[in-house]
Amino acid sequence: MYRLAFRILNNEEDAKDIVQDSFAKLWDKREVLTNISNLKSFILTIVRNASIDSLRKHKPEVDRNSVIINRPEHQTPESQLVISDQLKWVREIINGLNEQQRELIQLRDIEGLDYDEISEISGLTANNARVIISRARKEIRLRMLEMN
Repeated sequence: MYRLAFRILNNEEDAKDIVQDSFAKLWDKREVLTNISNLKSFILTIVRNASIDSLRKHKPEVDRNSVIINRPEHQTPESQLVISDQLKWVREIINGLNEQQRELIQLRDIEGLDYDEISEISGLTANNARVIISRARKEIRLRMLEMN
């Protein structure tokens, strides 16, 4: 929930607020949750919609310097620096994509959702989501090649 909100909002505090508000909404709807066939999609839809609503209310500033990196202990400082730089570039490239592409890349490549789940969350057809994700990936590759 947090990763999706953060990817859409690009702001840690706002993302935490959205997750907290989403849990409150889920608590209020706890009686009907048993009737929902795909709970994960339902929850992520709530987070997505709340995040987009928050964006529309006030435009947050993008913090391009905040990058979360997992660093295995066995890596050398040099390799950690290279990985850090690459992740920073990828984050900047993803943040440069349009809102829809950013959101779908988050759902597919980071959250690991399948296209049917993405379709439920985004309101797009599965084929349309595939096309948008494919174009976003191509754009990311092109921009990465330009940076090298």
